[in-house]
Amino acid sequence: MKILSTRKTSALIEEIVTESKNFVLIVSPYLKISDSLYERLVRKLNLGIRVVLLFGKVDSNFSQYQKLRDHNKSSIFFLDKLHAKIYANEDIVLVSSMNLHSYSEINNWEIGLQEDSSSSEYKNIFNEVLLMLKASTYKFGDKDYSIIDLSNGAHEFIGILQETIKTIDFRVIEIQTGWDDEKSYTFKGTYQPKQEISMIFNFNHLAISSDSEDDLRSICETIESKGCKSGLRCFQKSYERELAIYPPDGFNARRDNMEIKEYRAMWISILEDIEKVLCDSLQAS
Repeated sequence: MKILSTRKTSALIEEIVTESKNFVLIVSPYLKISDSLYERLVRKLNLGIRVVLLFGKVDSNFSQYQKLRDHNKSSIFFLDKLHAKIYANEDIVLVSSMNLHSYSEINNWEIGLQEDSSSSEYKNIFNEVLLMLKASTYKFGDKDYSIIDLSNGAHEFIGILQETIKTIDFRVIEIQTGWDDEKSYTFKGTYQPKQEISMIFNFNHLAISSDSEDDLRSICETIESKGCKSGLRCFQKSYERELAIYPPDGFNARRDNMEIKEYRAMWISILEDIEKVLCDSLQAS
């Protein structure tokens, strides 16, 4: 735990927004968002990052924050008796006395307590926020705030992957699971030495995409020529710039057919092989 002064608390709120990769959580009874922070929030929304905002005390139509209010990646709720102030992303949570209000930063003596995502307190704080959201009233944006529900598994899986695989940057993304509005959460990976190589995990296969057909061909040839310990299978779609990576058992290796530990271990092994394949196939390009 870190204890922060007024100035450091304010700086960390901005850092939580600017460094977020999956989501931003803001819990603040009173709101008067600075122009610079507002633009940073809108920029994150436009990048597909969910902003979950819970405010209270005074209801508002958010007319001064129209881009935030009307964006489909924002989820805004109202809780009349709200007094807590919490700011978080996938790595950090800040519990503070400071409202997200310019007056607080300039005139008040505030304090903040910082925890990172590896601590048990991080998850406990999110559980409390979920209770607040369940008691709140939906106001604007998308009603879905399940990305901050740490029990959905995607966050835990990404934490394991990040400890194991260093050259691929992972983040949580939301996907549609059917014809209705039901959502689920999975991960997207970006190969850091060559950022145009990206991958999305679709639960029974991994889709690797690139604007370069040569890169995809090289990846596929490396898999076929060297083989992989995990036994992964590669299929190149001729009509798309995409490779489909499957486990040895293909579609039979589904989440509902396996224990979660076995399922995760299988995909960690596949992703470790993919990391080696990307390094071998793309180092000369």
